[in-house]
Order: sequence, then C-alpha cells, then structure tokens
Amino acid sequence: MAFSHALPNYDAADRLVQHFSDAGLPQPSLFCETQLWAGADAHYGWWVGVLKSLLPQLHRMRIAAEHLVQIESLEYQLRDAIVAAHSQVSGPAQICAWAKL
Repeated sequence: MAFSHALPNYDAADRLVQHFSDAGLPQPSLFCETQLWAGADAHYGWWVGVLKSLLPQLHRMRIAAEHLVQIESLEYQLRDAIVAAHSQVSGPAQICAWAKL
C-alpha cells in the first residue's frame, strides 16, 4: 500500500505487455528472476534502505509508528534473526521485457 501512495507507477513492471502495446510495439518476451538472500553476508541493508525511504509515507498513513521502528539497528536484527533461523529472504522480482522490431 505504501508503494501505491508513494510512487505513481509502482506496478509498471506488472503491466509491461500493456506498455509495449500502448507504445505500438509487438508483444514482448518476458523474463523474471528473484534473488534469494541468506547468511551473514546477504544484502539486508538494501531492505532497510527501502524501508527507510518509505518510513515518512508509512508514518503519514499511520502504518508504522516512528518510536517502534529502530531503523539504525534493523539491518543487524534482520541478519541475526535470519541467520539464527537458517532461513532465506526473497528479493524483489526483476522483470525484463523485449521485443524484436
């Protein structure tokens, strides 16, 4: 919900066929991959950075109270919890599209 309020075209990657069509291009070939992160060396800072950039919007929407989010230590808390649980985290879907002209 925060993305839909903060970004006007947050779902553009989910509408690539429509965008290609609107641009007068042939239907694209599509490909999607998702990075999985695990272990102590994973990119937990990336997730914290995304959350940090959304915090003002989340506060305005009353989804997250400022005093409850300890953003400065969150990266370490995430890493420690995921490593201790022998778990993994899915990164965002990377969607690509191309068409032959």
